Amino acid sequence: MSGKIKSALEKALERADTMPQVSKESIDSIENLPKGRAIAGNYMNEEDFDLVKALSEVPSEVKKHILLGVQEVLLANIVLTGEDHVIENDHKAMEGIMSIKEDKPSAGVILSELDNLLKYYQQVTTQAMEKYKKEYEEKTRNNPPQNEQEATAERAEYQKEWVKTIRQIDHQFQARLSDLKARIKQVD
Repeated sequence: MSGKIKSALEKALERADTMPQVSKESIDSIENLPKGRAIAGNYMNEEDFDLVKALSEVPSEVKKHILLGVQEVLLANIVLTGEDHVIENDHKAMEGIMSIKEDKPSAGVILSELDNLLKYYQQVTTQAMEKYKKEYEEKTRNNPPQNEQEATAERAEYQKEWVKTIRQIDHQFQARLSDLKARIKQVD
C-alpha cells in the first residue's frame, strides 16, 4: 500500500514541476494590492488620515503594488451622483489620486476634466428632475386624479419615466467617466 501512496505522491510532484512558476513580481502584487486597498480605505473613511505619510512608510520595493491598490480604491470611490456627501467623497478621492501621482500637471488636467464632468452631471440631473417635477405638477393640476388609485398610478408612471431618463443620462456620462478613469491610470 505504501508503494501506491509513494507513486501517487511522485505523480503529484511531477505535475507540480510542470506547472508554471509564479514570478516574484506576481507574488508581490498579490500580497501588496490588498495592503494598498486598505490604506486607501483608511484614507477615505478617516477624516485625519494622512495618505502621503502612510505611503512614505511603505518599502520602495513594493510601493508600485501598494500604489496600484490605492489608486484602484480611490477611482472606485469616484461615482456619478447628485448627493452632497457623495460629491465630497468624489473630491476626497480625487485629492488622494493627485497626491499619489508624480506627474501632477497631467493628473491635474485629467482630474479637472473629471471634476467638470461630475459638476455637469449634477447640473443635468437637477435640471431633468426639475423638468419632470414641473410636468408632473402641471399634469396633475390640469387633470387631477379622480381617486387615490389614479393618483398612485400617475405617480408610478412618473417615477418609471424618471428612472428611464436618469438611466439614459447615467449611460451617457458613465462612458466619459470610464474614459477619464482609464486616462488617470496611465499617468505616472
